[in-house]
Order: sequence, then C-alpha cells, then structure tokens
Amino acid sequence: MKVTTERLEGSQVRFNIEVEPERTEKSMQRAYQKVVNKINIPGFRRGKAPRAIVERFVGKEALFQEGVDILLPEIVKEAVEEAGITPISEPEVDVAQEKPLVINVTVAVRPEIDPGNYRQIRMSRQPVNITDTQLDEVIEHMREDHAEWTPVERPVAAGELATIDVEGFGGHRPLLYAPEGQPLLHAEKGKVFLDQKNVEYLVNPAAGNPVPGFADQVVGMNAGDEKEFQLLVPADNPRFEKSELAGQQVTFRVKVQAVKEKHLPEMDDEWAKGVMEGYDSLEELKKKVRAELMYRSRR
Repeated sequence: MKVTTERLEGSQVRFNIEVEPERTEKSMQRAYQKVVNKINIPGFRRGKAPRAIVERFVGKEALFQEGVDILLPEIVKEAVEEAGITPISEPEVDVAQEKPLVINVTVAVRPEIDPGNYRQIRMSRQPVNITDTQLDEVIEHMREDHAEWTPVERPVAAGELATIDVEGFGGHRPLLYAPEGQPLLHAEKGKVFLDQKNVEYLVNPAAGNPVPGFADQVVGMNAGDEKEFQLLVPADNPRFEKSELAGQQVTFRVKVQAVKEKHLPEMDDEWAKGVMEGYDSLEELKKKVRAELMYRSRR
C-alpha cells in the first residue's frame, strides 16, 4: 500500500493510505464469508449463497463497509509502524475513494516538546530561617490540642464550651409545651429541624453556627438556664442558599446543662514529655518542631 504522512496542528497526524486492489478484494471476500455465515437467504443453505446474491440481500454498501472494517486495523498498524509514531487516540477514518480504495486516517500523538538547554539551569538553595514567632505559633497550637475543659459555676463567655439541649423550629413557633418541655402543638407549617440533647457547643460568635447570632444568645447563660429566641436565616449566605429555611425566621429553645472553660497546659518539661514520646524536655521538643518546620520549608 502507498502511505503519505502529514503532521497537523494540535499534535495530530494524518495518513493518506491507498490500498492495492488485490488486498482490497481479499478484504471484501473475507467480509462476504463473515456475512454469508450469519444470514439466512431463501433458496440457499446458510453459508452457500453466492457473493452477488449476498450483496443484493444486505446491500453492496453494507458489505463494502464490513470489508473496510476488517481491513482498517491492519493498515493503520502498518502505517503508524512505518511512520514510527505512537497514537494516543482512536483513529478518525474517512473513505476518500473506493476504486482504488483510499482511506484518510487521523490520530492524535504526544506533543513534541523542546526542553531547551535545561542542563544549564542552576538554582541556588535559599536559606531557610524559622523565626521564634513561627515556632511559638506551632507550640501554641500543640497546647490548644492538649487543652482541658473544666466545669465552672458562672455565665458562659465567648470562646468557652457549653453543654446544651437545643431545639429549632422553622416557620412559626410552637404554641403549646408539655410540662417536661416537649412541644405539643405547633402553628401551621411549623417544622422541627433541630432537636439535640447534651450537645458540646463551642460558643464562637464569629463562626455563625448553627446560624448567625445563635452564639451571642448563649453568651451570658448559666447552667440550668432556658431561653427561647428567634433568628433570621440569611438568604444571601452561601451556607444557607440551598436550605428551605433561607430567608425565614426560626425559633430556638436552648437549655444550658453545663458551662466549661478552657485550661491550657503549662509549657514545661512534663508537658513536653506527654506531647511527643522520646523527648524529655521542652527544649528538645522545640528543636524537633523547628527542624520539622525547616524540612517542610525546603520541600
């Protein structure tokens, strides 16, 4: 066969392949043998109908396409091997001419990259300097991770932990409660969307959980206090844009069970021993943390 190769933009190669008539005929004969053994033609045993009859029965174009499909993998393989390329996509095929058979095949190939004189590139290693401030920030995070929460007998403040029971009602507020506190009668379309007991709630007004303003309402409450309040679920907040409550007033009922304040451990040798096994002093721990920060900065 005759093959003409053309490189196209976008890392593609097109082959113009002209197949010898003898090879085309062999492919058509193979197509005939494949089809004649699959179909029943009245007046002939399966596999015995002449090729001309089969062509009339299934259509000459259909038989021709079957022959091309048989021939295509062979000629594409030969063409790419001769061109010395490795296709990275399935070939796009276009039959340009039937007699003689001419097929255009387009495949994608890996792009050619000119690395340039990359061996001449030199990069100097920049010195890594870990400041005391960076070290102190990491140590402080480690203290936070080992903080203890201790119950206190006073109103909860921002940044502290409150154990709470909380109920949230969408739409209109409940109308009637049982002596134990359960809602018995809701206004029309009222819907309970939050009902949790003994939840450990970090009172952080900046976080806006579960909705903005909730933490501000909890600040100042004592253990045993109960409170009911209404808040607007902001419709323009991405956190709530898909919520069915967006833009609605919701009612919350909160009961504080306990108030806890945070106690950070003292930064001493005993604390360092408990933070990381194998270190007997705070100084050794700081050296380890500094070395780890330097290693990460070089990566």
